[in-house]
Amino acid sequence: MIKYFLYRVPDNRRIHYVFCLVMVIAVIPEYLVGVRLTNLGQALNFFIFDILYYAFLKMEPNDIE
Repeated sequence: MIKYFLYRVPDNRRIHYVFCLVMVIAVIPEYLVGVRLTNLGQALNFFIFDILYYAFLKMEPNDIE
């Protein structure tokens, strides 16, 4: 669990991370689902996205130790 708090997005994945983050926080909830999230909802959505992205990177070889 401590590795999650100390990891950073690799340089070759930064644009992918930011694009996915914008999609998950703003575009998908508002335009596809039709709901607007509160600040708490956006924070929770960010942390869930970040944990899932970390798990995705952990499965990729040579991206994260």
